[in-house]
Formats: sequence, C-alpha cells, structure tokens
Amino acid sequence: MRTITIFALACLTAPQALLAQTVYTAPSGYVTVTCQSNSDTIISVPLALPSVYVGTTTTPVDNGNGTHSLTLSQNPTLGQTTADSYYVKFLGGTHDGEYYEIVNKSLGAVIVVDDRDVDLTNVANGASVEVVPFWTFVKLFPIGNSTIVSSLNNFPNNRKTSVLLPTTVPGSINLAPQETYFINSTTANWRSTASGFPVSNDVILWPDSYIVVRHDSTSGPTSYINNGQVTGSNSEMPLFTHSTNQTDNFVSIPRPVDVTIDKLGLGSSAGPSSAFVASTGNFPNQRGDTLLVYNNLEQLVNKVPVSTYFFRSTDNTWRSTASGFPLANSDTISGAVGFIIRKNATVGGVTAFWSNPPSW
Repeated sequence: MRTITIFALACLTAPQALLAQTVYTAPSGYVTVTCQSNSDTIISVPLALPSVYVGTTTTPVDNGNGTHSLTLSQNPTLGQTTADSYYVKFLGGTHDGEYYEIVNKSLGAVIVVDDRDVDLTNVANGASVEVVPFWTFVKLFPIGNSTIVSSLNNFPNNRKTSVLLPTTVPGSINLAPQETYFINSTTANWRSTASGFPVSNDVILWPDSYIVVRHDSTSGPTSYINNGQVTGSNSEMPLFTHSTNQTDNFVSIPRPVDVTIDKLGLGSSAGPSSAFVASTGNFPNQRGDTLLVYNNLEQLVNKVPVSTYFFRSTDNTWRSTASGFPLANSDTISGAVGFIIRKNATVGGVTAFWSNPPSW
C-alpha cells in the first residue's frame, strides 16, 4: 500500500519585526501518511503548533544543574497545567535554530530550560526567541481520532494500535524503541505499557524525532494527518555520540516536503557538514557517519531501515551502500517520515549540532 504525502500552504506573510508577546501568522499546511494494517509506520511531526510568544531574551544564566534561566522581554503568559508544555527556540545568533524544553514556566518573565549539556551563556543579550507548545499524544491524536485504533483495556490481548517512541542512547545502535503507548477507550486516555499503565496524555513529542505507529492485523489502514504551521526558520538538531561506540540518532526534519539528501544540510557539493563525518571511500573500513532510511511501503512489524547512505569526501557526493555504490544525491527523504543518523565514536562523546535550513 502506497504512502501518500500531501502538502498545502495557506496564505500568509510573517511580519519582519519580532514583537514581544506577539504571535505572528506563519504558513500553514498539512501532510498525510498511510499507516498500514499489521505493520509499523515510521512518522514524524513536521508541522508545528502556533508560537505563543515571539520576543527577545537576556543572556541566559547557567544554573549549574543542567539548566539555564532566560528572562524574556515583557511578561509572557504561559499555561501552568501539566498539559501545557513548551520549548524555546533561538531565531538567529550563536544558537540559531536550537530548541530547549522549558522545565519551569511559573516565574513570569523568567523561564528555565533543560540545556542538554549545552553552554548557552554566549547567547547575546537581546537575542530573538520564540516559545512554541510541544505536540503531545493527546494534542496530535485526540481520544477518538481515526488514526490510532483504540484498545478496549490495558492488556496486550486487547491491544489494537501501539505507538512506540525510540530513544537515542549514546553508544547504542539497532536499539528497539524503549517506550510503548496506546489509547484505552474505556478510560478515554493515553496509557503507557510501563508498570501500572500510567496515564500518558501529555507525553511530549520532539519536533526532531519520530514515532512508530504499529497496527495489529485487524487495524488499518488508517491515515495520519498532521496539520500545523510550517517552520520557516533554521532548525538545529543535536546528534549525540559516544567516546568508543557508534550511536543511532532517531531523527526527522521539521519540513512538510520531500527533501533530497544533498539538501538536508549534512553534506553537499561544497563538502560535508561539521555535524556529519564523511567517508574516505566506499568500503566499510573507510566509512564515516551513515544515514539509514525506512520504507513505509513495506508491510512489516519490527521494521528496520532498508537503505543506507554515506557522504564520500573524495568527490563530495552521496552514495548508497547498494551494489556499485550508486550516486544518491537526488534520493529523497519524505516529509513526515523519520530516519536514523548513525554517528561514529568521537573523542569525549561530543554532541554535534546539525543545521537544517528551509529547502524552499
């Protein structure tokens, strides 16, 4: 069964000036992906919820506990319930396109973010930022939605559609998803398969990762539709590494359109990105980082990537590991589909930031 992607833009123009506590109108659109019966479908969330704040920040203060504090211009009003989760994204400057989860939103103009071990104290005073709500399970898939087939109760023999979240663990490859969720139609909420089947409506979905929709043999096909706003700014995604072992990063691009591999921002005719280690030749012992891609047309549970790519530094081209190592610059990554970037070990296990610019 074919996977279908549709993209549409609504009318728009965003103001050039970024005004504190002003929400501007961005391009909007949608994508659709067919989720097959008795199969895993790898999907992402390329369209964002509308920004709730656009303004500036003072230079962040390192709190010394894995967080930084930012003071936003004026006094933005952020929701205070557990259902209200946000990230702050830098719009230009030293950390252009990077985003960080807000872990304390109750301090008025001051917000506290999880810094993911990144030093943010070099952000200039007056840097432009936006605050964006996270997609969560219940926001993306409300109870009663037509994509996720609900389960009658918490037990595996009554499970219909499961949603699996992959987790990047530095030093691990070929790692199965660590968390599984489903909708319980009797209690009318999202649940985790963890001990006690905790309610999971508000689990956040990162804009740079993906989820796996797993239909059983009686569910599907269904259509996944992501409606939202198009991210017109740069996006900067962390790629984690380990000091001795390879690491699989489960990623996606926040763009609702197909993108050729040479336009991902990982490598082009101008050379490799600093975030992606090039290969010096075609063979495994010459291999740097690799890009692994799924096939959503394949009807299979426990799906694994079917195509692997590398960037060859001798001629600055993308190559497939298929027979003959064919040129792959024009091979595409579909909108709303996840993939894997497998990073080689680095000295000290340093995190690389991959910059993905708009492709239009």
